[in-house]
Amino acid sequence: MAGANLAEVRAPRPIDVRKGTPAELAGRLLVALTRAALTRPLYTAAVLQAVLTAGPDTVQEVEALRGRLGDMLLGCFQSPSPQDHTRIGLLIDVWFAEMLATVHERQSPETCIDLLRSAATLVLR
Repeated sequence: MAGANLAEVRAPRPIDVRKGTPAELAGRLLVALTRAALTRPLYTAAVLQAVLTAGPDTVQEVEALRGRLGDMLLGCFQSPSPQDHTRIGLLIDVWFAEMLATVHERQSPETCIDLLRSAATLVLR
């Protein structure tokens, strides 16, 4: 990733799941996942490309990935409602889009992280 400064991408930090609103917790989780993914940009780009071009043979794997991410994000709620499930699906779509923009050098890792924090706040408030 020539345009991104990966030296500024810090390793994920432990997430304090005892404090904060669901939006704050989800934002912290997305930041940790993003930082971890961006430490391996070529692998992350390959995974995202596979998600984008998923054929019938890989759809189950893509859905499993979405499901794991969704389960982690739903863990930010004490009792998630059906509306929360929908919001989490939207937030996952935003995460994928921001990750694609970052691994394809359309934005910096820190811009990606800032946008994900804002998206979590806006979608989950």
